[in-house]
Parts: sequence; structure tokens; C-alpha cells
Amino acid sequence: MSYVWVGWILAGISIAWNIYQRYHPRDIRKLVYSVNPVITRIVSSEKASELNISFKDKQLGKKDVSAIQMAVWNEGTLDIRKEDIETPNDSPKELVIRTNPPVNILEAKISHPAKENTGFRIIDSDDNKEKGEIHISWDVLKKNDGASIQILFIGAQKPEISIKGQIHNQNSIPELKREIKSEEKQNTPTEQRKLRRNQVIALVVLAFIAISSGVSELITNYNWDFLALIFWFSAGLSVILFIAVIATSREASQPFDF
Repeated sequence: MSYVWVGWILAGISIAWNIYQRYHPRDIRKLVYSVNPVITRIVSSEKASELNISFKDKQLGKKDVSAIQMAVWNEGTLDIRKEDIETPNDSPKELVIRTNPPVNILEAKISHPAKENTGFRIIDSDDNKEKGEIHISWDVLKKNDGASIQILFIGAQKPEISIKGQIHNQNSIPELKREIKSEEKQNTPTEQRKLRRNQVIALVVLAFIAISSGVSELITNYNWDFLALIFWFSAGLSVILFIAVIATSREASQPFDF
């Protein structure tokens, strides 16, 4: 009978650990960003050799124009307020999105609207865009609050993008890199959240089957060989799935699509 209680204990630990991870996260401020690995070519100078490009009454000539998307959000549990943006002296409470090498930015706009009460905004400046920089600010970002930004620039090569600045108790702003593999469909952030939810549902079902088979053995000795097979099969899958759920739940993920 001891192996039945071992199964009960494992199932109980799995459920307790998931509840703890879900409702008792570490209280921190953590601003992060992610850049879409796919660059979109808007105009190709090679394919449109006879086409002269203009943007907002500004002649660009025969140049490549591309677009890239990025997302910025609060991955931590504590609110990040405008006052938490640390700047020297009386400088504006802003962070700087910087391209490397610097590209001439034509336009930067919010493509995925942030919640209205966040006050997320882009501080538009022609001088900054010509230097390949975008300044952003907000009023308050709660957990998973943020925005997606589309950057339209002159050029065909994808620049490196970083965010310069400092948040209170956060020295640097990390990038959550998304790798793209050829011939493989990439899951969107929404699809990733659905996958994790399905994993949790499957874990609960398997744990229920394992516990039910164990309880059935305690109540009745009928056809124990069949119950033992069900118990060990479902218990083994529960452990494997539990490890997968813990691994994915500890990974930071983008809360909205680009």
C-alpha cells in the first residue's frame, strides 16, 4: 500500500508547488522588451528602381524602407511608475530605445495599444529619430502592462535594438530574445499562453486519475492489476508533465502579440 501514498504525496506536492508559483511570485520591478526577429521590407530599392520615395512631404530618393516591431512591458509584480525611471539631475523621466548601428527612423508608433490608464507614450522628436533613437515614458505599468511599437526606418538590414535607462532597483533592462528557425512555425505569445494552460489542465486530469485509482484500491481490491497499471501510467505522466509545466512557467513570456 505504500506506493499508493507515494503517489498521493507526489500529486499533492505538484498541486501545492503550482499554487505557490502562481500566487506567491517574488515582488520585484522588472521592465523587459522583446524584438520581433522578422524584419518587414516596405520598399526595396532594387525592385523599385524607378520609384522615388517620399514620406510626409520629405523626399527619400531611391532607398530601402523597412519596419521592425518590438514590445515593452512590466514582467515584474510591482508597479513601475514614471517616478521609478531614474534620470540624472532634472532630466525628463524617459527611457531611450536605441538602434545600433543608428538608422534614420521615419516613424515610431504604438501598434498594440497599451491600456488607457498606463499613459504609455512615445515622445516624438525629429532630432532623436535622425540619430536612431526613440524616447518613451508612461504614468504607471502594472504587471504585464506595456505596448508594442512599430519602427519604420531607412535601410534593409535589421539593427540591434536596446533600451537605455534605469528603473529603481533595476540596473539594466534585459531583452527576451525570440529565436526563429527556418521551416518551423513560431508560436505567438497568445499561443504560448494557451499551451501552458493546456499543460496545467492535463496535469490536473492526470493527477486526478492517479489519485482516483489509488483511492479505488484502498476501498476495494477488485481487479488491482488493472488499477495498478492505470495508477503508474498516470502518475508517471503526471511527473513528466509537472516538470514541463514548472520549466515553462519559470520562463518569462510576452503578455501580448506584436
